[in-house]
Amino acid sequence: MRFALAALLLTCLALLALTGNLAPPGPDQALALRDRLLDLHARHPVASVAAYVAGYVAMTACSIPGAVFLTLTGGAVFGFGTALAAVSAASTIGACLAFLSSRHLLRTTVRRLWPRQLARIDAAMAEGGDNGGTATNAAGATDEQSPGSRLFSPGALCLLGLRCVAVMPYWLVNLLFGVTAMRLYTFATVSLLGMLPLNAIYVHAGAELGRIRHLGDIISLRTGLALCLLAVAPVLLRRVAGAMAGRRQAGNRCTSAPGQTR
Repeated sequence: MRFALAALLLTCLALLALTGNLAPPGPDQALALRDRLLDLHARHPVASVAAYVAGYVAMTACSIPGAVFLTLTGGAVFGFGTALAAVSAASTIGACLAFLSSRHLLRTTVRRLWPRQLARIDAAMAEGGDNGGTATNAAGATDEQSPGSRLFSPGALCLLGLRCVAVMPYWLVNLLFGVTAMRLYTFATVSLLGMLPLNAIYVHAGAELGRIRHLGDIISLRTGLALCLLAVAPVLLRRVAGAMAGRRQAGNRCTSAPGQTR
């Protein structure tokens, strides 16, 4: 039903644009909208942040793409500190709600729609025996893993890589991990930490865009640096995630190697 409503809305917007009844917003309209949002936040600071968080949570929980634009808007309207706190909390809460909905309501649908992506995640989690928080000791008994050890499990590192590099849409990551054996605590903690770097970069870029008072400010040095950071951040984070995965694999090989006697 949700997908049908979203498709209907997009179809109506497309028809309006094609018939000329919905003109695409230009730079002047975007600046005017930004100024109205800034004025609204100045008059109702608490209510505006609360409404922003609620809308962000609802959008993320319903797996509706477009959170990047909300993040940029938050940085432009609220400033870096407030926007980063609001985005981090809202994105994590929304991701957990989508995770739970996938686990308890949409499990069969997710498995049917994205079997290849789910198979890759299951393979990564099975690499180190990641079964959602339990481990088998030398005697063959099952022991409960501590929360700290679960945060460094292969499944957690896989989730961290997907959050940092963003090679897969966040909404799809939420749904796919909902049908795995990962615990909610691990998912929430890793998601919060993994999304923080990109959230900070997008919020910073939005805050710099919020400084624009006329079109000539777009070519300012600070705004240009923020946009360059947006462009190179995924590459840098991908290298960091690859280095972490390499260290993890090297550690697994060392610990699994048989002992040698002298």
